[in-house]
Amino acid sequence: MDTPNVVGLVYQALGMSTSMAKSSLQHLDKDLEMIGKIYEQILPDMEMIKKRIKQTQQAIGQIAEENCEQIEPDMEIIEENMNQTKQALISVLETLEQNHYNTIAAPEKTGTSAP
Repeated sequence: MDTPNVVGLVYQALGMSTSMAKSSLQHLDKDLEMIGKIYEQILPDMEMIKKRIKQTQQAIGQIAEENCEQIEPDMEIIEENMNQTKQALISVLETLEQNHYNTIAAPEKTGTSAP
């Protein structure tokens, strides 16, 4: 291959590459411009969404606080009832235990056999 032909081919390839790169940059510029326009259009919506999220979070916090305030007295009553139930169960178990011992001890006192 002749040197002038090689130089010509390289020069032609460089020209094509430069042309393609320039075209790609033009397309990128157009894409970036379009993205900028879209961003400007959605920016107010994004701000509104942020405000609504903040309002929703505040409302949820307030509702949770109110619910806790309403439930707290009920929880105290439930805890008191549980303590009373526990004491009643302990009393029943003690009575059953005493009856068991009395049943075992009764035959010795009366001379009969236990069931």
